[in-house]
Amino acid sequence: MVSKEEFLKSITDFELRVNEAISETERFPIYDGAINPERYFDVLKTTNAPRLMYLLKEAYDEDGGGWAYRDLFKTGADELLKKPTWSTLAYSSYGIQENLLWNDMPFIKEDSSVKESLNDVCIVNIQKLPGLNGSRTNMNDIRKAYKNHKAFIDEQIDFYKPNIIICGGTFSVLREETSYDFVDWVGEVEIYERNGIHYIDAYHPSYRGIGQEVYVDDLVNTFRKLKNVK
Repeated sequence: MVSKEEFLKSITDFELRVNEAISETERFPIYDGAINPERYFDVLKTTNAPRLMYLLKEAYDEDGGGWAYRDLFKTGADELLKKPTWSTLAYSSYGIQENLLWNDMPFIKEDSSVKESLNDVCIVNIQKLPGLNGSRTNMNDIRKAYKNHKAFIDEQIDFYKPNIIICGGTFSVLREETSYDFVDWVGEVEIYERNGIHYIDAYHPSYRGIGQEVYVDDLVNTFRKLKNVK
């Protein structure tokens, strides 16, 4: 396995290549991946630890991007977690890591370990540039971005070595390009497998049609089913 220094340098090199390949005059990449690369490196070394990657659609920035999730989380996590997407990501990550369902979890405001759980996951967007339509995603843009950025996404999957990829409203885009083997379903989500990685077809974490509790518990129960734990 590479050293931590080599791991961190690989992230920097990757981001430089992304910047050179896709930057536009007034739109620049929003760098995704490990929220805390140092912590995620430790996850990679831990036997049987869940290596979680969330594959989402796109980020928004009226100022054109050019920043990284890891820096945004480092300086403004509390503000981020007031947003439904980020609080759901935190509760889901915490529940999977601690094997706890919603009713057994503390609230984010009461226990910093819920927030800290995001330091051990990767968040990757299909669209590497800021979204073109504000907070209203056009799925045709996401399909186009996947065709354009697929090589980068595949590289991130290979580099971060997730054993579970939670697709937040994005799995239909992946299936248009690649076949996956159906495994099972849990509640509102379906489980697929390809090359030893389990892909979870879930709603986007901001989706409110089923409620945050159901969303989180479905993902925790999915992890339990995959790992045969209770």
